[in-house]
Amino acid sequence: MAAPEKRKSRRRMPTLVRLLSALVLVVGAIVAVMLALVTFVEPRQGPITVEVPVPALETPSVPPAVPGAAAPAAAGEPVPSTTGGIAP
Repeated sequence: MAAPEKRKSRRRMPTLVRLLSALVLVVGAIVAVMLALVTFVEPRQGPITVEVPVPALETPSVPPAVPGAAAPAAAGEPVPSTTGGIAP
């Protein structure tokens, strides 16, 4: 009775081979679709116009204040180090 069980196990395809076979089929289908698109589809060429609203281009001259932050340094005033006293 042990012989038929061995025969069944020899006929079964290993899981890794099954996985790789499925991946090869999926990749082959994707490549076939890409080749079909390249062959049969012509791109349309023409000018593209996109309207950008003016407020999106404007930047504020002063950044918004963060609560608890130090005031910005004036022009020519040295900026305090944030490296903990280590010179760059």
